[in-house]
Amino acid sequence: MNRSVNFAAALFTHDTSRALDPHLHTHCIVFNATFDAVENLWKALQNYELLRARKFAGNAYYHEFARELQSFGCRIRNRVRADFAIEGMSDELCERFSKRHTKIMQVNLLLPRGLIFAKNAPQFVLMMKFGAANRVL
Repeated sequence: MNRSVNFAAALFTHDTSRALDPHLHTHCIVFNATFDAVENLWKALQNYELLRARKFAGNAYYHEFARELQSFGCRIRNRVRADFAIEGMSDELCERFSKRHTKIMQVNLLLPRGLIFAKNAPQFVLMMKFGAANRVL
């Protein structure tokens, strides 16, 4: 087995949440493909190391995002959960534009210990996508 040093990915940047609240974020889709230059073949990834690096990648994303905001003159306040807040943005304003987060929290309260069981997964997806947070599974 040859060790690959590449993979294919696509980035999709959005400026709103599903609830249409302002929420600048990027999705990174990693394709299950790597090019083996020794054998001149495309191969499937062994993704264990990529999965282990998710938290690091998320932290690097937040760091670069915060750095860019600071270059525009924003002051940043680091938060415990490894993300950040922009100084001067009130908690009330953040709450006003956090409908998606509120909905996630409502749905989690309906699930035992926040777990999604396989038999309930389709209903959970519909609840999250279409906002039926008051439905019982």
